Amino acid sequence: MLKVGFIGNGGIAKAAQKALDEASHLNVRTVGTLVRSGSDCKSGTFEDIDALLEQSPHLIVECASHSAIAAYGERILSAGVSLMVVSIGALCDDSLHERLNGAAQQSGAQLVLVSGAVGGLDALRAARRGGLTKVTYRARKPSSSWEASTGELEVDLAILDKPTVIFAGSAREAARMFPKNANVAASVALAGLGLDETDVELIADPQASQNTHEISFSGADGDFNFRMCGNPSPDNPKTSMLTAHSVAQAIVEFGDFT
Repeated sequence: MLKVGFIGNGGIAKAAQKALDEASHLNVRTVGTLVRSGSDCKSGTFEDIDALLEQSPHLIVECASHSAIAAYGERILSAGVSLMVVSIGALCDDSLHERLNGAAQQSGAQLVLVSGAVGGLDALRAARRGGLTKVTYRARKPSSSWEASTGELEVDLAILDKPTVIFAGSAREAARMFPKNANVAASVALAGLGLDETDVELIADPQASQNTHEISFSGADGDFNFRMCGNPSPDNPKTSMLTAHSVAQAIVEFGDFT
């Protein structure tokens, strides 16, 4: 039996757990969820990471935020519990990334990165071995999906009447400026040329009904282009429904290979 804990009880965590519950043949059991202090705690929820660790999970899945990775990641891995990261943009902090890797190596736990809303990362990782010269990631989402970024936008999202580029820069900058909806940029970067060498373009489209992700890369193995159009999560339009199902699939695969 694979015992799994979650950090966060928002749309991604709930949808991932629902997908696992519906597959009754799977040998997976949720042992608890870490929630924010002051939340309406129910059975199986905890406000302290040590209380969750006392449930002896084999794997804890982060479905919360960059700050959750910074606050709990090292503690989890040092305890010998593997950590699955959804908010991959948190790893744009090189110091944090190094500490997490160090804790995992010392304890023997695994740091698992979820592909989330996109595919094609296996091909990108393979092409990196051959030699990459350029990697570009482009995201197009409804205008409202880009609200509440950490940086000041040069456009007013509320009055846009056509697709507009709201950011162009590196994956590291994108992940820092849009921590809620540019984690894919970090995933692409870590699979390819790195956070500072990956070009990112983010587009707000008032007519869009889906979240569109485009990955293009070139190198010794050739030229490759992937385009994915995902339906937004009804609970959180900043992310795609595919993200939750990617988490569920990653949990199943973790159980199969441990």
